[in-house]
Amino acid sequence: MGHVLMQLLTVMRPEASSTPDPYGWSPLHILANNKDAWGQRPGMTQQLLDTRASIEVKKGRAEQTPLMTAVGCGHFAAVELLLLNGASVEANNNEGTSVLDMSWHNTELKRLIQKVNGQCGRGTTGSGRR
Repeated sequence: MGHVLMQLLTVMRPEASSTPDPYGWSPLHILANNKDAWGQRPGMTQQLLDTRASIEVKKGRAEQTPLMTAVGCGHFAAVELLLLNGASVEANNNEGTSVLDMSWHNTELKRLIQKVNGQCGRGTTGSGRR
């Protein structure tokens, strides 16, 4: 299935790669929400990003970005990939919660966010919990 999806992504319009389904889930949100033991989701996520999918598209009433979805699921590979492609740790959902706020309880995840964000030339501030 991953191979078929990657082929579809090569022919679809760029704006379609950010279009949410009726429940507010964009393709990036769906991939960030599901850990993949077969290793195909990182390739599909990168393919979506290469088609210029909006990395900051917000989902549903909570208005969460794909990075927030990945952090909430503890999906380390998706967190790293999204950060390396420019996802913002400073974006807030509709309750004013940031990515660092969401990662306050997971020390490993918070370290990963701070490490990758620092490598990208963007510093992270705050302890993660308000």
